[in-house]
Amino acid sequence: METVDHFNIAGHNLYIKHSALIKPFASIGGFSEFYWEKNSSQDNGERSGEGKRNIIVNLNANFSHEELGSISSAKLLYEFESDNMNSSFYINCNPPLRHSHEPDEYLTDCMLEKEVQKSTEHILTIKKIGKEALVLISKGDTHYCNWEQNRNPVTLRFALWVAYGISSLKSLSLPIHSSAIVYNGKTYIFLGESGTGKSTHTSLWKQYLPGSLLLNDDSPIVSVVGDKIYVSGSPWSGKTPCYLNKTVPLGAVIRLSQAPYNKATKLSKISAIAALLPSTPPAFQRDK
Repeated sequence: METVDHFNIAGHNLYIKHSALIKPFASIGGFSEFYWEKNSSQDNGERSGEGKRNIIVNLNANFSHEELGSISSAKLLYEFESDNMNSSFYINCNPPLRHSHEPDEYLTDCMLEKEVQKSTEHILTIKKIGKEALVLISKGDTHYCNWEQNRNPVTLRFALWVAYGISSLKSLSLPIHSSAIVYNGKTYIFLGESGTGKSTHTSLWKQYLPGSLLLNDDSPIVSVVGDKIYVSGSPWSGKTPCYLNKTVPLGAVIRLSQAPYNKATKLSKISAIAALLPSTPPAFQRDK
């Protein structure tokens, strides 16, 4: 028997399909704040109740040997190692027909079944010695994952982050590696390499600027809606458990660097893009 958990993150519907006897969110925090109750009135900011995309992740996919073998023909975009796990991200512009892919009732209206079958695949693999590799295969707004054969909460959180980012990007909405703080009705997001002092900086705002509110400390969602830009909380907040289901207009984006003095410089458009790009998901940077 299968069940579906429905979340709404930054206006996008995220449907997680899994076996009814398995509780994937019992071991990871943050998602309960974004659970969507039918007929509930949620006040999470300026974009409350707006479902921009329907993103479906099936956690109990059962890939055949042929399907897994086809990954070797995909183009490697990015790979890295963390926590004794090797992660690789691929793109396959000519994917095979996968028997594990079935039509889904939650598909975004414009994504017809035949379009899903022909669309480009993105593939994430996470390998750890002694464990079965986690595989996430994404086509359109539908994502297939064998997590139920792996059941590692760390890989679950990361796989959902990747799946969400692949789909939300098509609606000009993207997780940005940053620390986001709300002050006087605007969100200010601070970029920088790990250890630069993003969290320290936002904690100083909370300490010295009354009314400051930490929105997210690792991966807020930045969305372009018309001629406006919004920042939303997310279930992905790094080591700081800050999971606010709230959306606030963007005030400014600041890239931090350490120095023995204080200085703020407004960047040109080209320099601003160069400052922002390193804080976007690295795999997506290489996807042309």
